[in-house]
Amino acid sequence: MKFNDNKKETEEIVIDGAVMHKIVKGDTVESIAEEHGVSEKDIRDFNRRDILATMQVGQLIRIK
Repeated sequence: MKFNDNKKETEEIVIDGAVMHKIVKGDTVESIAEEHGVSEKDIRDFNRRDILATMQVGQLIRIK
């Protein structure tokens, strides 16, 4: 677990080599990409459109 510049707790989880991000309140694709040093395109390529459109607190999305 780590904290970003806004003191928001973030969490990375590795599952079978894929790095996942656990959604917290206020997350956007843009903010997640910035936190983890990846592009928004990478996040969109790793995840289905409907998953990103309905992100919920506690949900896991792939970031790497």
